[in-house]
Amino acid sequence: HFGHPSGTGLIDGKNKKSGGLTAVVSPSLTKEALWNAMNNKSTYATTGERIYLEFNINNAEMGSEISATSNPIITARVIGTNNTQNISIIKYDSSGWKIVYSIEPNALFANFSYTDAKFDETSIYYLRVKQAGNSQDNISQAWSSPIRVNKE
Repeated sequence: HFGHPSGTGLIDGKNKKSGGLTAVVSPSLTKEALWNAMNNKSTYATTGERIYLEFNINNAEMGSEISATSNPIITARVIGTNNTQNISIIKYDSSGWKIVYSIEPNALFANFSYTDAKFDETSIYYLRVKQAGNSQDNISQAWSSPIRVNKE
């Protein structure tokens, strides 16, 4: 172990992984704004690449808990550091975790909107991004904080 969080500590260079990154989505860089953003779970994580991620449901930011009477409208924006291979919306409800929407943009930028027409109970959603890495064997990923949508 070389003091790198989530690092393998291997020195052979074959299986060594760098630590991940946490991003905080905040309106400003003041201590108070950053603390509020972290407290509200307005955060996401990556495997190390500086992938930019926006994820909203009915205009509520990631980390939120909201109520809805109609089908939730999910919007996302991704800016990768390499071509984005796959972006998935993952949902949890009484039947478990499942991918409810997925695109393969093969581009640096992606914007989309999706309406969950099968919203019939309280559900949790998050966004997962996979992009091409720096080598053939490497895939970089990012995950949003979840948004809980309570069915009214």
